[in-house]
Amino acid sequence: MTMNEGDCKMTPDQVRGWRRSLGLTQQQAADALGVSKPTITRMEAGGTVPLTTRLAMAALAAGIGDYPPAAPQRLRSPLRPVQALSAPDGPGRPASAPDAS
Repeated sequence: MTMNEGDCKMTPDQVRGWRRSLGLTQQQAADALGVSKPTITRMEAGGTVPLTTRLAMAALAAGIGDYPPAAPQRLRSPLRPVQALSAPDGPGRPASAPDAS
């Protein structure tokens, strides 16, 4: 069985429910997805939700807020701030992490 893009359409209630479950306003949802507020309004009124937007919505719902890592600021999730890493404390460890020794 082959899955077509149309097999995964979102209803207006699903779009609105996604946004509300994350506690986002339409503007915050638009900012997180890198679209305009009128686009969110259209999707909640029954407009098409592109596959890339559905994937971004799923990622945000799963707590994945920074994709791709080099994305412009407008694509970053407002749900979780990005932590800066500092090389002096070791690779991949935040500067404020306690020493494990």
